[in-house]
Amino acid sequence: MRILRAALALSAFLALAPSAHALMPTLPKNLPTLPKAGKIALGAETSPPLGFVFYCARDRSACAPRKAKSVSVTKDGRVEMEAAVAEAIVTVNLAVNRQIRPVSEAAGSPDNWQANVSAGDCEDYALTKQQRLLKAGWPSSALLIAKVRMRDGLYHAILIARTSAGDYVLDNMTDEIRSWNAVPYRYIGVQSPANPSVWRTV
Repeated sequence: MRILRAALALSAFLALAPSAHALMPTLPKNLPTLPKAGKIALGAETSPPLGFVFYCARDRSACAPRKAKSVSVTKDGRVEMEAAVAEAIVTVNLAVNRQIRPVSEAAGSPDNWQANVSAGDCEDYALTKQQRLLKAGWPSSALLIAKVRMRDGLYHAILIARTSAGDYVLDNMTDEIRSWNAVPYRYIGVQSPANPSVWRTV
């Protein structure tokens, strides 16, 4: 029953997204198994990205803790892995990667973090995926924005979905779902599961 409620909640929300039916990818009947994933361990408190600070200042509710409504949660705030959870991770990552047109901010302009946009950069993809899953009933403790540095030295933002089976990366650079420790990035900071406004080291 929990699986059915979770799947229905996600489907209902995605159906309300702009042009969702036209842009949603077709998933295979037998959903591919997600890769094995480790569980991220967070360290000391660190400064959040400035763009994130302004994002929260504009809308405090976007950075407030949220409880689970449609999924079961472990004691440490991860979502219990089940078929609907795996499908949501794959579906939301694919959908948002297709719905947002990639646009880089102009050099020297403020780092403007936004969710639910038609065009944007990596932070906007990550925030939109986070908001989609929050509205589908996931808790904030299982949806962490992370700031990383890529091999070329540029900064990047991703979403980490914390589950009982491990922690997965939703990334606008690829439709593939990967373990948090199987990406070619160096972590700078990650939202705290206990408080979305607080960031921690890895």
